[in-house]
Amino acid sequence: MKRILGIDTGTNSLGWAIVEKEDDDYQLLDKGVNIFQEGVKIEKGIEASKAADRTSHRSIRIRYYRIKLRKIRLLRILSDNHLCPPLSTSELSLWRQKKEYPNTNELFMQWQRTDDREGKNPYADRHRCLHEKLDMDNINDRYVLGRAFYHIIQRNTEKQILLMDKMIEQAENADSDEERRHILKKMLVIGAYLKRRSNLVFLSDKDSVLEAKELELSIGESINNLETFGVTCGFLSELTGTILARNVIAMYDFFEEIAERSLD
Repeated sequence: MKRILGIDTGTNSLGWAIVEKEDDDYQLLDKGVNIFQEGVKIEKGIEASKAADRTSHRSIRIRYYRIKLRKIRLLRILSDNHLCPPLSTSELSLWRQKKEYPNTNELFMQWQRTDDREGKNPYADRHRCLHEKLDMDNINDRYVLGRAFYHIIQRNTEKQILLMDKMIEQAENADSDEERRHILKKMLVIGAYLKRRSNLVFLSDKDSVLEAKELELSIGESINNLETFGVTCGFLSELTGTILARNVIAMYDFFEEIAERSLD
């Protein structure tokens, strides 16, 4: 005589039974079922892991924290080498730990601000660094070099990075999973822009012209994330060949401005 345990597993349940066997005779001794919460969520008939939202949220948070960290590290180097207005360790620590940008440092804000009417354009600074010999004994020329370095890592996405910081905080304090998912989807749209625009700027540093397909790929990825957010959109381009890199970036920036308005 022996006892046999049988187990039947399902997506959100586990059934079991114990039988006693003697020769060819079976007798049921006990049985039961344990039902537990599903490990997946179903939206529009599509199953997805419940951990996917948390994983995506964490990945985005880590990615943009690293972007901010790179900027802080660069500013520390620039400040120590007199390539930008002085920034104290406490100012940079507040930005890193408490998300308080050093906007009370007026000299720094004037240095990083752009104004075409006053001739303050970081692209012009980068052009000077590439084509002119700067006087490193001149503090203004040193600031031009520093601004060019900062612009390369900044990539004109300060607004979106600050917005990402704000949304990360909102997601962490969300009252419900539904609200958290809504914020996360919006973060994915902003995240696609930051990633793609950084790539365009990187390519533009190598060549003054870009293939038209780079714009299509960038807008295409943004559209995929917009549709995840619930925005219906489409994109038709008749551009071919190469385009000035600055025009590609300007067109993508314009698209992003419109896209972000659709999220509100």
